[in-house]
Amino acid sequence: LLAKRIKGNVAAVTAAAATATTILIVSTGRHGTDELAVSCLIATAWFAWFLVGRMAKRWALAWSIALLLVLAAATGVGIRAFITFYIPVVFFRRPLLVWRRIASPAHWVTLASVLLLFSMWVFITPGGGVFVTLSSAGEVMLPREPTAYGSRLLYFPVACILLGLPWACLAWPGFCAAFRPLEERPDVGSFLRTLVLSLLIAAWLWPAVNYFQLTVVAAPLAVLVALHYQLLVRRHYQGITHVVNAFTYLMYGAGILIILSGIVFTLRLIVFHGVPAFEWGLRTVSVAVALVAFWALNRQQWCRQVWFRLTLNMTVLVFVASNVYLPIQSARRNHELNAARFLAQNIPVQAPVYKLTRAPMLVERWYMQRRVVDVLATEELPAEEEVLYVLGGPRPPILVTRTWEPCSPPVQLDCSHRLKLHWFPDTAPLAAIRTECQETQTVGTAVARVYRGVLRRQDDVLP
Repeated sequence: LLAKRIKGNVAAVTAAAATATTILIVSTGRHGTDELAVSCLIATAWFAWFLVGRMAKRWALAWSIALLLVLAAATGVGIRAFITFYIPVVFFRRPLLVWRRIASPAHWVTLASVLLLFSMWVFITPGGGVFVTLSSAGEVMLPREPTAYGSRLLYFPVACILLGLPWACLAWPGFCAAFRPLEERPDVGSFLRTLVLSLLIAAWLWPAVNYFQLTVVAAPLAVLVALHYQLLVRRHYQGITHVVNAFTYLMYGAGILIILSGIVFTLRLIVFHGVPAFEWGLRTVSVAVALVAFWALNRQQWCRQVWFRLTLNMTVLVFVASNVYLPIQSARRNHELNAARFLAQNIPVQAPVYKLTRAPMLVERWYMQRRVVDVLATEELPAEEEVLYVLGGPRPPILVTRTWEPCSPPVQLDCSHRLKLHWFPDTAPLAAIRTECQETQTVGTAVARVYRGVLRRQDDVLP
């Protein structure tokens, strides 16, 4: 909506395409976290704040809409939603005059009301204390980051550029001083640049930030790309076309290679254990149809626009990659599913499970088919319940008011299976066979176990 109001329909379509087809957004969606919804709410809060406040001059309504959207995001990631919203806000410069806006009574009244609602929600939510810390909500949902802070400072900028492809190649005019005199609304450009740069620098310096949490930058960066897209294409059409053509030819080569591999698997020249030949045949045909459609669309004159070709390339890339990834993934035994079955085998269906371990366990907790409540410490466990089930580490929780006993075997969380190649087996020249996971505990291996805690009688509790 912001891009459409400033530059028209082409900018709006470009912004939508750039938001949906970056590697970062595709990867985040594949992992199934709620970061996409949270990022959408926070980005909408920024845009609503600017459109209603700066452009419509209704600042009280702007703060109300923005903070209510942030409150909705906070139900997913906690206090981090408010911090993410306010980081760029405090860096806005003229003509927004943000410090005067922040000091206004309308802002403080709205913020106090929203924080009160958030506190009530945390209080009535079981295990809601996890949402008031800065990092715990991210650790619950997201993979762990490498701990080497120095190396992270070096590879983080490179990783951001790679995750922003292919649209990161078109983002540089938004930060180039030579393009700023040509901006129709300089305040919009300054607003978007502040959003992107402040959040990226904060994420660069803060070691607890995961790459999935950068999805909140995707929408402002996409609008910034869209506002400069038409001018950039007019000035550098030949160079951009060469880059897009190279990407297109790479897609042709990858698609042909995958089709040939699929034919080999379908004819059982190479046996891929766990995936039937019929499935390989269907996936090969679907990739071939997609590649033919991709070739036909690229020959159409009305499909020669840069934004359309980039979107088409990314769409076909995701489709082809998923047809390769899914059968390989299904051929490996689902360790998370088996781990969840081991952990939940002795837990009643209606009993809640209180999670004390710091491991994310996003997949395992889903497959457990039990209500999992996150708690930060043993003090947050219900004190009056007769029997509790706690998902912890290799050792039982330390709580003298209860008698603890394990009700599941220890389960390794980072144990994975590998595919091993066997030349000239009985059925084919080459076979890819799944190897079993080693169940021996090794250094650095995360272990989870469920414990049953029975409330002790008063006279049994040690003084």
